[in-house]
Amino acid sequence: DTCATTTYTPPPGTPAGALVTLTLEAFGAGCNVDHTFSLRFGAHYMISYDSSGLCKGDTATLIAFPSGASYEWSGAGISTPNSQQQTVMPAQTASYLVTITLSNGCTEILNATINVNQPDTLKLPDIITCQGEPVDILGNLTDVPGDYVRALQNQAGCDSLLIQRLEVLPSPMTEETLAFCAGDTLFVYDTLFTQSGTVCRNFAASNGCDSTHCVLVSAFPLPAVSDPDSILALPGEILVLNGPPGFTQYMWSPSDPLCPGCQNLTIEADSTQPEYFLLVTDEHGCEGLITYRIVVVPPCDPKRLLIPNAFTPNGDGVNDVFRIVPYEGIEVIGSLRIYDRWGEKVYENSGNVFWDGTIDGKPGPSDVYVYRFEILCDERRESVWGDVTLLR
Repeated sequence: DTCATTTYTPPPGTPAGALVTLTLEAFGAGCNVDHTFSLRFGAHYMISYDSSGLCKGDTATLIAFPSGASYEWSGAGISTPNSQQQTVMPAQTASYLVTITLSNGCTEILNATINVNQPDTLKLPDIITCQGEPVDILGNLTDVPGDYVRALQNQAGCDSLLIQRLEVLPSPMTEETLAFCAGDTLFVYDTLFTQSGTVCRNFAASNGCDSTHCVLVSAFPLPAVSDPDSILALPGEILVLNGPPGFTQYMWSPSDPLCPGCQNLTIEADSTQPEYFLLVTDEHGCEGLITYRIVVVPPCDPKRLLIPNAFTPNGDGVNDVFRIVPYEGIEVIGSLRIYDRWGEKVYENSGNVFWDGTIDGKPGPSDVYVYRFEILCDERRESVWGDVTLLR
């Protein structure tokens, strides 16, 4: 162009913002002058972002250039479309468009694609174990059932998940209670019990796990019973033998055919049957035996009592006191009086009736003394007289 002014249009394909240099050659009086003009048509449009991609759950930042323009963004997760900078967290690979408008009206539409690398998820086979038997699952030694997750890093640098389920089969535990009475023994499995205790054994259950069965053994005490004192009775006398209350079963021997399981037994005193036995059973099935001794005595007769005629109170433990020979009968000794040969009373005792050979608390001399026992027969009082020799 040979004009002093000209119009220049960049050729097609010239990038926006590219620098174009124009030269004007001026011809004058004998010399030429070159004028250089550097022109930039439009701006340099771009989106700044990490094109290498990101992991799911991470955020990406997109910045549109040049600055100072107007922006219109579109795409997943855009919340402020007119901002130069956008922060997004796409769940999968997504494209973003931005329209940039300069103040001179020039407009450019740019596109950016954010690649999202998905995590790898691998479900491993289930593991089955028995209760109380921990196993290694993804690096954890446990017997707690549930899903276990472990995060690793895949080739893209993102987390990959390993998932494995632990199923814990129950190990059944059962128990039962056995009891026996004190003094007996009880075998449970291979254990002999003589007192209370517990024994457990393991067995194979249907699910392949061990089951535990425990036996609780209780030793019940025997009934607290004791034999009563001997019962004195006259021949043919009707007696009622009273069994202790509170038992579940009574068994007499000999028994009353009319009431073999009664608590009490009515008998007629007979010297041919001196003992009766009562077997009582408590609520635990434990038994106690009671013996009733019946002493059939003749009618009350003071004259049948045996009275010594001498004693030796010398402290040797033999014949040291004067008393009626022990007997079984209904006679009751009321009192004892001792008289010397001149008829003077030198000793008297009632209740625990005997004479230890003392007179006024001092040893009496060897001599013959007269005694008088007062005997009670039913409601009668009779006196038995005689003499006794004190030997020292």
